[in-house]
Amino acid sequence: ILIDLLIEFDKRLDQYKQKNYIYSFNDIARLAIEVVEQNEDVREELKASYDEILVDEYQDTSDIQEKFISLISKDNVYMVGDIKQSIYRFRNANPDLFGQKYNLYRDTDKGIKIDLLKNFRSRKEVLEDINLLFNPVMDEKIGGAAYPESHQMVFGNELYNTIGKTEQNYHMNVLTYNAKELDKNISKAEEEAFIIGNDIKEKLKNNFMIFDKDKKELRKVEYKDFVILLDRGKEFETYKKVFEYLQIPLQILKDESFQKDDDSIIFKNLLKFILCVKKEEFEHDFEFTFVSLSRSFLYQMNDKEIYQIMINKNYQETKLYNDAKTMAEWVDEVNPAELIRRIFHYTEYEKRMLNTSDIYAKRVREEYFYHLAESYEKLGNTIYDFVDYLEKVFESDLDLTFNMSSKVENCCRIMTIHKSKGLEFPICYFAGYTSSFNFSELRSRILFDKEYGLILPKVEESYKDTILKLLLKTRVRLEEVSEKIRLFYVATTRAKEQMIFVIPELEEEQETREVVDDMIRERYSSFYHILKSITTLLIPYSKPTNVEISVDYIKTQEIPKLKSEKTNIKVNSLQITPEEIEEKHYSKESNHIITKEEKEVMEFGTQVHEYLELLDFNNPTLLEQIPNQHIKNKVQAFIQSDFMKDKLNKTMYKEYEFYWENENTLNHGVIDLLIDMGNFYTIVDYKLKNIEDENYQKQLNGYRNYIEKITKKRVECYLYSILEEKYKRIENGS
Repeated sequence: ILIDLLIEFDKRLDQYKQKNYIYSFNDIARLAIEVVEQNEDVREELKASYDEILVDEYQDTSDIQEKFISLISKDNVYMVGDIKQSIYRFRNANPDLFGQKYNLYRDTDKGIKIDLLKNFRSRKEVLEDINLLFNPVMDEKIGGAAYPESHQMVFGNELYNTIGKTEQNYHMNVLTYNAKELDKNISKAEEEAFIIGNDIKEKLKNNFMIFDKDKKELRKVEYKDFVILLDRGKEFETYKKVFEYLQIPLQILKDESFQKDDDSIIFKNLLKFILCVKKEEFEHDFEFTFVSLSRSFLYQMNDKEIYQIMINKNYQETKLYNDAKTMAEWVDEVNPAELIRRIFHYTEYEKRMLNTSDIYAKRVREEYFYHLAESYEKLGNTIYDFVDYLEKVFESDLDLTFNMSSKVENCCRIMTIHKSKGLEFPICYFAGYTSSFNFSELRSRILFDKEYGLILPKVEESYKDTILKLLLKTRVRLEEVSEKIRLFYVATTRAKEQMIFVIPELEEEQETREVVDDMIRERYSSFYHILKSITTLLIPYSKPTNVEISVDYIKTQEIPKLKSEKTNIKVNSLQITPEEIEEKHYSKESNHIITKEEKEVMEFGTQVHEYLELLDFNNPTLLEQIPNQHIKNKVQAFIQSDFMKDKLNKTMYKEYEFYWENENTLNHGVIDLLIDMGNFYTIVDYKLKNIEDENYQKQLNGYRNYIEKITKKRVECYLYSILEEKYKRIENGS
């Protein structure tokens, strides 16, 4: 059924594209391949047309691009790339294509391989540090490149040793802080931002010298020479706030989201309101957009005035309504782009915008909005279609992004690692490294993979992953970790003069690791974990950093209490009939705000839980490869407990997920450990600590009822406390 639906959907989508002459880039590539593959004369003509085919950034080539090149080439392709910089797997880049050719040309005479190992961007110290970081963690299996054997950086710019030579230390700094002792009002991101801000000030104060390659001279460092590289952009605003407090100019380099700002909502609502007036539809959409626009910077009506208009329904007396009535007359006279231009002019949009903040950003979004309408109009759409399109964009997960560059020149910069690719900066700070990698792509129940095809769960009375899903999960995790190692490499190679890492404290290991074990690398879950796995190598560069964060800054974090001198406040009450939406599931719900200490304990419990899920209980040697001793002790305590002695060789189901319908309600559960004891089943559910909670007992009885129903066998249920290392048997009905 699913395949039939996909085929029919694909057919109708193709018909729509052909009818409207609308194609995606993938469509164009696919059609090009179709033309060349099915027409020998076209194929041979193209082959004869090109003396050479040059492909840059070859490590980011996709299978479909490779297919097209192979059809039009005749042993005349010149490819340039670096497999260590392949970071676009989410865009279907296939680094294996590069790796296969690299090895083929290395080992045979079917091509010529030229290694360009010399680096002319960075100082010798920076390159030595990069080699130090990646020799132990990147190889052909994990990372995609045999780094120690054939990919080490080689220093090439001798100007650094002549004109650019100083007595300064340009080796990397690892600035560490005690995350457990942070002020409760300060987040890790704020702490790291303060550390970086203070270090920048210190370098400026001490006249840190850098080599200007363009002018071929040494000069004092300036704000523009500093960049902060983060894995993701969620903390950009935190850095902006901290740097404003420290009076350090900061430019955020990112693609702006069109629909997140108030003025974008005003654009959309203004058009919608005009169309409501045009069509004389005065119901929900009319009222909603009226309130939105009345309170905006365009009309600046106060809430009391708006409330009275809403109650008395005298919209026709307002300037907003009469403006809309005038503008509605233009709807059928001009095209969408011209209509929007007239609306901006008539409402004095730019003049009124001067009363707001961030005017430059608003002007960029205004221009973007106009060009968006212009593009939509070229597809043959009307203003009504355009407004419907905007509604769908704002209501869905679709995202419209545009680039907004600042006109400030001498300022520090902050961006994501992906955004920095291809760029270079004198001094690079690396922060936000404790954020976990995203492995969410395998949570979908139905998946498609180019190797395994369509992957469906096994469905009997419940859903169960098949061996294909497990194989895919293993492979994709390895691919994701490999790409993150490469992303880390891209980040570090942006630096010309110095790398500075800002991370929580490191603990020195018992012995030095020249190469990190495969199992440890396969379990990397953050950049911080990568650095922790080579702690011994980093200790000489590590410097504990204590930052005194001003009380004044902390006060800005507090929300001031609103005070009123009036003892009696009159409230106009609106009666709203609520509709209860009930969602049933077996898991216990938690709705209190957790403390920092609770969060750390929960994270520890999550890591123990993950190892209990993935480790083979019958292979004790795997325990020795768990890097954290405390976690290893907890996992060992469970596996080697008296309770588990008679269960280790039994058939086990981990993370057994099920759905079942009862009284028209769909229930969901995930059993941590289900053991087939032969004539009965045992359920074990891991909890952090409190196994006396009645909600947990209710949860397990739900699991029991389901397993008994589908197996017709007796079920024993146990709660296990990870922290207390003890079991509790849950009796039926208790």
